[in-house]
Amino acid sequence: FAACLLIVATLGVDRLIVAPVGGAAAPPWRAIARWLLWLAFPLALLSGASWFGAIAADMSDLPPSQALTPSILQLVWSQTHFGRLFAVRLILWIIAVSLVIARRAARYQTTTAWLALLAGAALAVSLAWAGHGRVGNPPRWHLLADSTHLLIPGFWPAGLLPFGWLIGRLLRDPEPGKLQTIRALAHRFSAMSLVCVALL
Repeated sequence: FAACLLIVATLGVDRLIVAPVGGAAAPPWRAIARWLLWLAFPLALLSGASWFGAIAADMSDLPPSQALTPSILQLVWSQTHFGRLFAVRLILWIIAVSLVIARRAARYQTTTAWLALLAGAALAVSLAWAGHGRVGNPPRWHLLADSTHLLIPGFWPAGLLPFGWLIGRLLRDPEPGKLQTIRALAHRFSAMSLVCVALL
């Protein structure tokens, strides 16, 4: 969950906060975003694989040493809702990673960056289908509420981590122009936070 929210936070701050302001924020932000995404994407993959293994062991009623075999993992992967969901989540992960990598060399960098945010958001929201909101035949509003409560915290409060890191980097440099940039970034982040709180 934390890794998926960090992906949304980083890509969201990039598109909604830093990109419209630009200027002095862009150079330090690129380094921060690269570091956070290189942490979050592998963490999401590894923790997701661990979660899948734990669920497979639980479903088989066998100890992990006997449950984590190719035949049982394949059975859970292809024959259960949880396994099919994780196949979709793996595809979303691959798409998001590919878009983040492609953005640096893409001709349409802005479009690629927005698509990466959408793929990252879909990866986070897909966790709602693995939770209690999916048990039985829930009302659609329940699933929608779970999805919203997974997506919105990716922008706020999880966005505080990349945003705070960026502001800290900018405050180290006493150039007068940086204060204007910080003010613009803070104004946009504050507006986004208010919208997130209202939606929640």
